[in-house]
Amino acid sequence: MIGNYILKDCVRPKLDSFVEAHPAIHLDFVSPTISDLPSQVVERDQYDLALFQEQLGRPMAPGMRELARIRCGVFGHRSFLKGKNRLLTTEEASALPFVLPPAGTPYENLVLSLLAKAGIKPRTIAGRTQYFDVMSAMFERGNCVGATLEPILRNEHRNVALLFPLEDWRLVYYRNPQRSEPEIQAVEDFLISSVLEDPDYPTLSRPSGGGRRSMERLLGD
Repeated sequence: MIGNYILKDCVRPKLDSFVEAHPAIHLDFVSPTISDLPSQVVERDQYDLALFQEQLGRPMAPGMRELARIRCGVFGHRSFLKGKNRLLTTEEASALPFVLPPAGTPYENLVLSLLAKAGIKPRTIAGRTQYFDVMSAMFERGNCVGATLEPILRNEHRNVALLFPLEDWRLVYYRNPQRSEPEIQAVEDFLISSVLEDPDYPTLSRPSGGGRRSMERLLGD
């Protein structure tokens, strides 16, 4: 099981080289839905490997390990900072127009919970979508803000900046403890390197080497 945006942006663009190098290995990827909690899906279903993003507070089952910390926050066009040499306050953030997930969905509940935990209560709803690339494009145009993960933001949207930090998330890797074949190790190495060595996957902390540290969007730098 691979998170949808990790699969689309990090894994599939590099999959051709892996398939050519390992013609005997067949990979069948499944992604969780927007309403799923990936860690619960991994525990419930029989997966050999999994790679996904989740909140820090969730317990990790046997076979899971944290690969990196990633930034979660309220993001939007850097113009919302109005030249301030600081991030927004809860009151300032609450006053901005928010794009939220579809009403009544588990994902909306998650986002509102993340915001409420930080003391933010959106007063204006500027739109609703479950698609992160759509949200990123809306942020770039400067008409709204929203809560999301930094790695999900489109790299070409250079005017999108962190406006208010929320609780960090983590990149989690899972390997079924009963699987130890060399083929499994080859897939594991490929999946982890596809993300951690990707120059467009920003993290707050990770093992040394590769990738991009999460700095460029802080305070609109």
